[in-house]
Amino acid sequence: MIDANAPLPRILTNFYCLLAWRYRSQWSQ
Repeated sequence: MIDANAPLPRILTNFYCLLAWRYRSQWSQ
């Protein structure tokens, strides 16, 4: 289970989301 209080998992998820979004944007172009 992921600790909601832990900042690391949250930052990692945010980073992954941003990376995926950027990747998708590049793919669209």
